[in-house]
Amino acid sequence: MRRPDGARRRTHQGQGLAAGHGRLRRALREGRTTVIPAATVIGGGGGGNGRGPTGGEGGGFGILARPAGAFVIRDGTVQWVPAVDPNWLVGTVTAVALVFGVRLTRRKQVRAR
Repeated sequence: MRRPDGARRRTHQGQGLAAGHGRLRRALREGRTTVIPAATVIGGGGGGNGRGPTGGEGGGFGILARPAGAFVIRDGTVQWVPAVDPNWLVGTVTAVALVFGVRLTRRKQVRAR
């Protein structure tokens, strides 16, 4: 069974991203400063085939790319500048606050007994 053209195109795009191709790989230059962005890229794929009463076949590909930071080269000196993900930061602070709140509430309940 042939995949539709749209599915084939998306699979090739995903494979290109997994190989490091895409917007995050180009270095930026401004005067004597060069910035090289870096990303964490995770990908995976799978396929299937079945011979049951309903038939079979299938496949898939998934990818996750997140900015990790950038190398800044200025006057022959290299510096790593990590990327800050505000969503991760808010989620982590919220989780820590919830755990702290639950522990504080339990301590008050135990002392009240």
